[in-house]
Amino acid sequence: MTVELPYDIWVEVVCHVEDQCDLIHFCRTNSMLSQLTTRRLYTSVFFDNIVEIAKFYRTVGGNDLLAAHVIALQLDLQRYASFVNISSYRRHGCLRAPSYLRLIFRLIGNLPNLKELKFGSHLTDELMSQSFSINLGQMRPRLTNFTFTRLLECSALPVLRSQSSLESLCLHYFTATNSVVELADLSSDAIPRLRRFICDSPSSIPLVRGRPVEEFCLMGNGPFTAINPGHLSFYLAHLRNASSRCLQKLELSIQPIDSTVLPQIEHALPDIMELSISTREPVQWVLPALTSSRTLDAFRGFTQLHTFKFYATNTGALTRNDLHAAMDPICDACDTLKMIEIQETGAYKNFFAL
Repeated sequence: MTVELPYDIWVEVVCHVEDQCDLIHFCRTNSMLSQLTTRRLYTSVFFDNIVEIAKFYRTVGGNDLLAAHVIALQLDLQRYASFVNISSYRRHGCLRAPSYLRLIFRLIGNLPNLKELKFGSHLTDELMSQSFSINLGQMRPRLTNFTFTRLLECSALPVLRSQSSLESLCLHYFTATNSVVELADLSSDAIPRLRRFICDSPSSIPLVRGRPVEEFCLMGNGPFTAINPGHLSFYLAHLRNASSRCLQKLELSIQPIDSTVLPQIEHALPDIMELSISTREPVQWVLPALTSSRTLDAFRGFTQLHTFKFYATNTGALTRNDLHAAMDPICDACDTLKMIEIQETGAYKNFFAL
């Protein structure tokens, strides 16, 4: 017996299909499903190979309907031949730098409804980085979400100055000083709609000033991400006074963790709703600080905190019962808490939640 489902039901079914191969099979079923799944396939695309980028550019360049489907584009920028050493680019299977830049930004220019753009960079050549930054600043002002990891020698200022509709921004510099110089030079009227900001350097905090930021995240694998507890109050004061809205979600990397960390956060941001803290210390080292009387008093001072997440290294020295015993007094101290997570990474990986 054949069952014919209404169109709206098929729309819901396609929305729940995650595997790309399954979506391709749906495309080959009939014209109706082909229309639905094609839109889903092209809504968000990711490439880490210059050959695939070229093929995709050729496809959307000849089909305006497919190009209009693309909302999110993620590119992991791979090898290219430098401006100086262009004679051996064919032997290494990569494009010359000018061709590389031209292909990427022509592709971006052919996507009229693009809202989210993510770059993973391997650009180490200074001239290439400068050229890439300039091209970023020449994109049409349409993005709402921009991510750039491993900026290194690239500058984010051109894109921040040109994309006035940005609401979510993620910048990972992987350097100690770049973000200090960059973000200090950004005018106060740039990115006026910014709601969510993620960066890997404490020096990025001034960007929050005067903007309606509701979520701030200071996390990453860079060497200059973690804040020392002795400097924490300085950065928290900036967050408390800088945003034109009250912060709702805060994620910080702190090293080391002691009994002053939570009291400082509670004093500066008592109305925070979601709080995440990460550290590279072993979890057994920091549990005494998390369950100290000063820390529990700080949890009592939060007025709206409903989610607390903590990430630390696991050496296998603690059991599940040990971690649950640590979470119980925190739950008792903060009446508004709905979720506590302690996630451990390292040689042993565990996840505990209440």
